[in-house]
Amino acid sequence: MGLVVVRIALGVFFLFEGVDKIGWFADSGLLTETLKGWLPEAPSLSRWYLENVAIPAAPLFARLVPLGELGAGLAFLLGFRTRAVAVLAFLMVLNFHFASGVLFRYGFLTNGYALPVLGGLAGLFVHRGRLPWSLALVFLLAFSACEVRAPHEETAEPVSLETELTRALDALSAKSSLYAKHLPTGREIAIRADEPMNTLSVIKIPIMVLAFRDAEAGKLNLDERYTLRPEDRRRGSGLLQTFAPGLSPTYRDLVTQMIVTSDNSATDLLIARLGLDRVNALLDEAGFQKTRLLRTTFDLFRRVWELQDPKNSALSPAEVFDRGFPNDEGAFARTFTFDGDPKEWLGSTTARETSRLLEQIHAGEIASRASRDEMIAILKQQFYSSRLPRFLPDGVEAAHKTGDWPPISGNDVGILFHPGGPTIVSIYVNQNRTDFNRVEETHGEIARKLVEAWGQRETR
Repeated sequence: MGLVVVRIALGVFFLFEGVDKIGWFADSGLLTETLKGWLPEAPSLSRWYLENVAIPAAPLFARLVPLGELGAGLAFLLGFRTRAVAVLAFLMVLNFHFASGVLFRYGFLTNGYALPVLGGLAGLFVHRGRLPWSLALVFLLAFSACEVRAPHEETAEPVSLETELTRALDALSAKSSLYAKHLPTGREIAIRADEPMNTLSVIKIPIMVLAFRDAEAGKLNLDERYTLRPEDRRRGSGLLQTFAPGLSPTYRDLVTQMIVTSDNSATDLLIARLGLDRVNALLDEAGFQKTRLLRTTFDLFRRVWELQDPKNSALSPAEVFDRGFPNDEGAFARTFTFDGDPKEWLGSTTARETSRLLEQIHAGEIASRASRDEMIAILKQQFYSSRLPRFLPDGVEAAHKTGDWPPISGNDVGILFHPGGPTIVSIYVNQNRTDFNRVEETHGEIARKLVEAWGQRETR
């Protein structure tokens, strides 16, 4: 009779667990987000298992786990193949605790979904005949005394800001990195901050810096005008491509448009005027070893066509502009691979180096104070506000620069001016397979959390 009590108790338990997870059938992303949430605190063995087995197979597990728990619950309640089901359920529960990392922590001893359940399952398998009432009573008391809860809820200790931000980035199916620094206190958060990342248009910041430095040195007159020609137009972001040739903006206008609307036409005109090698020489002189401008936007866009057909390597700027971008069946797959290949990038950097460049701009170290004020004013005019500024409270300003190739990559870096600040943050998201709106929301949530955590209340 004791075995029957244990069997029925476990049957009810597994049945309710399975019902709670039925939603995974419709959206396996619910399981994926849970698994990614375990990564920051997982021990090395569990992390390896999560990254190489559990997360890639989440769509399969999202169906097997609810079915397994519902099946085990019904089998135990009906007394069907009890010993065989007990073995399968034992392995399923053990896998759960191994993946979450709870198996390697003290919480394993106090979690209701751990020893009581595993012990009860072992009892169903080992005991062929009767189980003494005393042991059944011990099982029931242990099972009811332990609060049955999910891993990582066994402690009331607050989650650190770094853990929160890591979980937010790891919830994206993408390659990501972050570096944030609170300038008044020197607090830092670095998440994969030294990994090389595809800058996309973020690399336009050092082009702006060189333009202002050349203006200070008398090498460039920012009020000089340039007359646009048909071959100067570039696709992608920016407004200059929409005007008829003959427009004559100043070089200051070109710098402004390169940052505010991320204008690719303005970018290539400035690279031609300043020199690509000189941009990299400036970065090298300032101590940036991993930040480089690798090519013009024309070279980037022509390369996209060349990947479709090597004969396209001879296309002129005007021909690339007239064609736009490939839209054949294999275009997206090629572009995704292209975005992930460092040899093909517009620019390369790390989150740490980008933040250091922003810090040098803010401090007036890499250019004069007057240039610093004008550059920050331009960054504050950034037209695209769906990332870092997305959830910022009133009174907080963001001087920032985006860089993206939606939906594959979405970066945003900047200086957040807030009470108790400022805070510098660089967030890179490359090789994204998540809904792009979720990527942009994650940028906004991270910026908001930084302002809340490092705001006026903590610095009084």
